[in-house]
This record gives sequence, C-alpha cells and structure tokens, in this order.
Amino acid sequence: AQLGSYLVAFHHEAKGRRKTARTQELAFLGRIIARAIGTSWIAVYLAATYGGAFEKIAGDPMAALYYVVTTLSTVGYGDLGPTSTFGQAIATVVMAQSATIFVVVASGVMSVSSEA
Repeated sequence: AQLGSYLVAFHHEAKGRRKTARTQELAFLGRIIARAIGTSWIAVYLAATYGGAFEKIAGDPMAALYYVVTTLSTVGYGDLGPTSTFGQAIATVVMAQSATIFVVVASGVMSVSSEA
C-alpha cells in the first residue's frame, strides 16, 4: 500500500511539471530512433527469413537486430550483409534512415549551441 501511494504521489507530481522545449525535442528524437530501429529490425528479419535477402540472418532475430544497429550507427563491421537485390534495397532504406537521424541530431546540437 505504501509503494502505491508513493507511485500515485510521483505520478501527480510529474504530471504537474511543465515539459520544456528541450525535453520535448529529446522525447521526439528518442521516438524517431526507436521507430527506425524497430521498423528496420522487422524489415531486415522478414527480408532475411522469407525473402532470402540476407543469408546469415535468416531465422535469427538477434542477428537482424545486430545488423540494423551496426548499420544505423554507421559502424558496419562487414560480417553481415545483403545477398540479393532485395536485401540491398532494404539495406539502402536502413542507411537512409541512419542519415536522417544524424541530420536531426546535428541540427538539434547546432540549435542548442546557438542558443547558448
């Protein structure tokens, strides 16, 4: 019962706080990154498992996640890659998402540094 009252008090306190513009921007950026990883992960896994686009990833969801994260982070180790034209198309979409995220992050950093 005591834990519940703490949670209710915290919820009411947090609900009363105003969200700053920076907090909203960070939340928006977090949602963009989460959606990019989620949709890319699903696309790569399905393309590998049912389309034969990535031979080493087929049937392995963790390998698909590993490929997406290394691609989105622009590390790209080279141990996994597309093995068909369809896989190359999926990989191109993942790379375009990565470039878009970096542009959004860079513009956010520039706007914060110009305000200071």
